[in-house]
Amino acid sequence: MPSKALDDYGREFGSSGSAGAASAGRGGASGAAGAAGATAGSAGIGGSSEPPGPDTEDAGAGPDSGDEPRDAGAIITLDGGLPAALCAADELLGPDERCYFFDATLASWTAARAACQARGADWDLARVRLAEQSAFLGDTLAFEAWIGATDAASEGQWSWVGDVAPFWIGNGTTGAANGGAYVNWNATEPNGATTTNCARALPRSIGGPTSNAPWADLDCAVELGSVCESGPLP
Repeated sequence: MPSKALDDYGREFGSSGSAGAASAGRGGASGAAGAAGATAGSAGIGGSSEPPGPDTEDAGAGPDSGDEPRDAGAIITLDGGLPAALCAADELLGPDERCYFFDATLASWTAARAACQARGADWDLARVRLAEQSAFLGDTLAFEAWIGATDAASEGQWSWVGDVAPFWIGNGTTGAANGGAYVNWNATEPNGATTTNCARALPRSIGGPTSNAPWADLDCAVELGSVCESGPLP
């Protein structure tokens, strides 16, 4: 279940199409496609077999009126971008146009990642690469949650799942972002050395009243909630 009702998210962010896409659910794609077919039918596509006369041609819709009709089974998109049924009912559409699932189920980092991947192709623990994502998590997250960062492969080399190059090198005192990568570590984090190799995002009750879900390292075996994210790597 998400940490916040979809209607609340829609009121807060006010996106003209995003909230509707989030609440529609994946099953809405077929409904949208059906609506396209109905529209095509009412417009007379594939209707009369009589060739148009001179007057009919003059009254056409313009130079594109002779184009092939759109396939009624195609997925309809919003503003030429995202599919109308991008996110399921229990997911939220984030500012990076990806779907997010806030899972309060307690699990280790490894188990949480497996649960995210089980949601479908391209799903994984969230990779927070933008300040807008942090703001979104800060406004939504109500519990400590695993995100997709770890230095288990090499101490002090923090990488997002699926990446090779680290986004952070070192600890919270002497470390630094690698290559200008976005980072949102809480004060002095990461600070657990070899015993805490996985990252979690903190809700405002822990990170501070104005925080945007800052990160902190923790033992990967601890059981927390998680934030899952859809979409291939950018």
